[in-house]
Amino acid sequence: MTDLDEKTLGVLEALCRKTLRAHGLGAGAHDALYDRMRETLLIYLNGKVPVTPEEALLLVQEAYSDAASVEDLRAFAAARPRDTISLGRRLAVAFAAALAVNTAGKLVLALLLALLAGSMPPDSHAPGRVSAPFDFASFAIHVAVWPALAVVFGLVMFRWQRRLAAGARVYLVHCPAEHLAVIAVVLVAAYALTPLAPLTGAIAGARVTTLSLQSMVTGVIWYVVWLWWCDQLAGNPKAIISALGVQIGWATVLSVSGIGGLVLLNLSGGLESASLWHLSFSPLRVSHINPVLVAVLTHQLTAAVIAGVLYVVAVIASPKRTP
Repeated sequence: MTDLDEKTLGVLEALCRKTLRAHGLGAGAHDALYDRMRETLLIYLNGKVPVTPEEALLLVQEAYSDAASVEDLRAFAAARPRDTISLGRRLAVAFAAALAVNTAGKLVLALLLALLAGSMPPDSHAPGRVSAPFDFASFAIHVAVWPALAVVFGLVMFRWQRRLAAGARVYLVHCPAEHLAVIAVVLVAAYALTPLAPLTGAIAGARVTTLSLQSMVTGVIWYVVWLWWCDQLAGNPKAIISALGVQIGWATVLSVSGIGGLVLLNLSGGLESASLWHLSFSPLRVSHINPVLVAVLTHQLTAAVIAGVLYVVAVIASPKRTP
């Protein structure tokens, strides 16, 4: 029996997707149609009349050009495509994508601030003498960049899921585990070594509240995307529960590590009389001590819980999904 090489399989995959679109079939019919077309191709290649792979592919295309040849596949069209990607791989891919987007975000933030500095007089952003317009613009950039990055992360994951549903390959999803591990290590190093541009000017009062809300909104977007991406495992209700558990665990680590760092500062006299209760629930009362850390880290757990509740409610309210 003739073996199919990678090139032939790639052409067959493209032909399968083209046939799905031509006959208005959904991604749920992809696997059934691909298997059928592959069997047809092998029949042509192993027939009594010798043909080349190119000729056999043309014959397959002709065989499935008629809508009647795929009419029985319409029952699969509305079904959710089979997902054989493990939850662990999905979590690892989401982690790698998040690291890449955040590292790129640090670079974009630095670039925007450099452009801002270049567009204003040098004395407007001299060390220790930052002008009000520069201070306001710089703060606005800091506030806007991170929610925008969360949206970019969502668009990337949505694009990858569409490609997977159409039967296409996504490198991070299908590459060997060793490759993904190396990529993750490189991304962790890149994220850790890429400096984060600091905020300028005083940070107190309304600015702390703004940063708190920004951190909360950004966290909710990230965590909802995370849950949606992991919930694409058809017929596996445990996936969303496991993903939610990992998400809350990660958010707890972030929050506890942030609070722990502030407690150490308190023990060294840096936090004055601020208590953990005030630190967690009243950031305005401790605005004189590292409010950015308060805004960013102590709200992660709350954002994770809100995202989990919103997503579960959305799943319950949505029509029953086909496993």
